[in-house]
Amino acid sequence: MITFIRYCRIKAKEIKLKLAFYSFLEKGIKEFSKNKETLQKKLIHEFAEILSRTDRDGTEIE
Repeated sequence: MITFIRYCRIKAKEIKLKLAFYSFLEKGIKEFSKNKETLQKKLIHEFAEILSRTDRDGTEIE
């Protein structure tokens, strides 16, 4: 009987951790969606910078 109670407690902790992770992930997605335009500009800028540093073969130019 004690092992069943321990099992239930462990499962409850696992569920609580998963819910915390998903709520953290959801908050992050909401923040990114609020600043969609600035995020898009940053991503485009970084992508263009990576493309300018790489050769047509995909090797990085120093």
